Amino acid sequence: MANDIDRSGGKFVRIAGISLVIFQALHCSSVGETSGPGAGSGTTSSTTATTDTSTGASGPSASTGSGGSTGTGGSTGGTAGTGGTGPVDDGGIDPSKITLAAYGANATVGLEWPRVAGATGYRLYWSNMAGVTPESGQRIEVAGPTYVHRALSNGMEYHYVVSAVTGAGDGPPSAEVIAKPGGEWALEALGSGDFDDIVTGGRVARVPIAKRVQILLLPEGYLESELPIFHDHAKHNLTTPTNDVDRWQKEVFNMEPYTHFPEGFVVWFLPRASMTHTDGGMSAFGTDSNTAAGPLWAALDAAGPDAFLFPPTAASKNFASAFLLFDPARMRAGVSGHTSSCPNPTDRNLSMRCAFGIGHAHEWHHAFTGVRDEYLDSGNSGSSTSELSNVVSTNKCDQLPWAHLLEGKGINKTAQLVGAFGRPMQGYHPELKCHENGTHDNGMYYCSGESLNLRVDRFCNFCRELIGFRLFYRSEVIGGNETAAFGVWKSMYRQKFFERFGFTVPTPVPQTLTCSGGAAQPIWEPCVP
Repeated sequence: MANDIDRSGGKFVRIAGISLVIFQALHCSSVGETSGPGAGSGTTSSTTATTDTSTGASGPSASTGSGGSTGTGGSTGGTAGTGGTGPVDDGGIDPSKITLAAYGANATVGLEWPRVAGATGYRLYWSNMAGVTPESGQRIEVAGPTYVHRALSNGMEYHYVVSAVTGAGDGPPSAEVIAKPGGEWALEALGSGDFDDIVTGGRVARVPIAKRVQILLLPEGYLESELPIFHDHAKHNLTTPTNDVDRWQKEVFNMEPYTHFPEGFVVWFLPRASMTHTDGGMSAFGTDSNTAAGPLWAALDAAGPDAFLFPPTAASKNFASAFLLFDPARMRAGVSGHTSSCPNPTDRNLSMRCAFGIGHAHEWHHAFTGVRDEYLDSGNSGSSTSELSNVVSTNKCDQLPWAHLLEGKGINKTAQLVGAFGRPMQGYHPELKCHENGTHDNGMYYCSGESLNLRVDRFCNFCRELIGFRLFYRSEVIGGNETAAFGVWKSMYRQKFFERFGFTVPTPVPQTLTCSGGAAQPIWEPCVP
């Protein structure tokens, strides 16, 4: 939570004109985001899927398709999102084998097809009439093998075919598929599922859409008139976002290493209005898991107007949600955040991590990876000994989960960057500054009590690695339970991850902090033998 917030445990407090609830969960320090439910249910359609493991020439880096042409009753879409550096070998099928699948959602249709060997792009053709062809349909140029067609009319049929563009020209079109937008959940971004597999230089076998990481974005405290601030199809733009869903997506997926793996994620949002702002007592979800879990899980079953196309099961580990808390004073998502578990109140076998508030990438990283805040807080305890924790109770070199990242261990060649920063009671973390740091009581330990922010727009190297692991584990590319899966990661993927994406080194090293009125101080806290 921010420094000026009274941590009073489950009661409403008002700070700077904003009412919110503070709960005993994973609280974070901040540094310092129209339409209602659609009629009917969404539909899915696909041609017969084919599996082809043949290797083709390298193609372009994948990017999640977004934006789009004007649909009936819709508005012009925005710019496409960008991905990270693509794999060395894109693989792909023969152009003549292209197939198409379509998923109808609220005012949106998600489309995907297998990657084609040697493709320089794809041409998607659509119509509201059956029998669409390249000659009769409206054409959309697409860079990668997915696309989100947005600003559509719920209840209306949309017909599609797709073809690949290669050096030999346009390939033959796929068989036609049909989708009917509807329901309450809208599709924001559709990763293709064939992300960089790190080890081979190619791509992982395409993860089925239901197994890709499902990101759920939910509005809390937005009135009906304020829902366009949450998301507006007509103003969708990831380059210069003007709504909160677009801001969230840009902030998260512009941070490395998420930039390398956009294909692994599917982003949904639920444009549900509140009757009052958060402090009015009649909002859509509330500001913590006690109030949010019930309506969240009710919206994830396969029934009713809010039916979710791929509802989670007890075996699912690929779901995480982010609640964007509306701040009327700023007219966008605001309010400091926290992250906690959201168990299904009607089935305790179902649970997911939920992030609440601002600091989108920071809170989302908590929910997705399970890492802890790295700021020093007199109320926190550094009791963890887990090898998947970025804050642990020991500063002994050989017991640190990030011992492999210490200088001279084969990955890191930079002295005085990775160590054991912290204090015995609060625990130790790998690098002085990280996106998982913040403010809280840092100043008490480093600057005689004044406020001190140690958050930067960069993940430390151990957090970077955990992002990679969680994607492979949550999407079941690496199977088994968490312990077994991390064992596979360490033996097969860890070294390759840093070879593939590098070991990042900030400037300067040692990293510095500056207390009020003073000069920058280099801080180096080594681990102990």
